[in-house]
Amino acid sequence: MPPDTHASFQLCRLPQAIRYILSAFMIVLTLSVFTGLIFIAHNTGMNRAGISTHYAGAVPSDDDFDVPEHYAKPFAEMLITTHNHLFGFAVIFLITGLLFYASSFPFPRLKLLLMTEPFLTVLLTFGGLWLVRYHASFWSGPVIFFSVLTYICYFIMTGYIIFDLLLKR
Repeated sequence: MPPDTHASFQLCRLPQAIRYILSAFMIVLTLSVFTGLIFIAHNTGMNRAGISTHYAGAVPSDDDFDVPEHYAKPFAEMLITTHNHLFGFAVIFLITGLLFYASSFPFPRLKLLLMTEPFLTVLLTFGGLWLVRYHASFWSGPVIFFSVLTYICYFIMTGYIIFDLLLKR
């Protein structure tokens, strides 16, 4: 028996004013997510070496006068970054997941996966960043993989939410 993912209300049946405010919210939220991705690209180049350098610091050279451009992130900065992101992503995915639950997405099992998967991959992403910082740069590969999964889920859910709010009748 498929999981219960049938909402007692549907986004497309909400009053027009509610549909518009939820659409505006999702658009601004998505712009915020894009801004975060631009920030990540700026700081890491969105590649393994950039992630490793950003979190674990640059490999020091043998030149005594060479000052490294990137230092390893201090423990306190790792804590605050992790705290802020886990809190923010929890709220983002709670709201997005609840709205997606009321969407017309036609595949119940996949709907449930898309609603719950980001909570796991966000934990794996930030756990991976701690491993990059304190263990080995190898972990930057899994960080990229889990991050991509998180954002794929977000954009699929957001697409269906906005479709139902603005286009579906």
